[in-house]
Amino acid sequence: MPREPQSKYFWPASAITEGDMALLYRAREQSPKRQPITQLLAHAVRETFGHLAGEADNHRQVELKEAG
Repeated sequence: MPREPQSKYFWPASAITEGDMALLYRAREQSPKRQPITQLLAHAVRETFGHLAGEADNHRQVELKEAG
């Protein structure tokens, strides 16, 4: 039986496993800038689902890349 969300707004990060967190930790430790895990997650989400975003979101991504 599929798991029902606990609230109206299901938080996808609750699906992150201990192994996933270990991979994120290692990625952070090996990155030259030691980005926070939250930034690594945001980047991964943009890379995976960015094509679903509207034009405003795509413009924001370019701004973030230029600023970073």
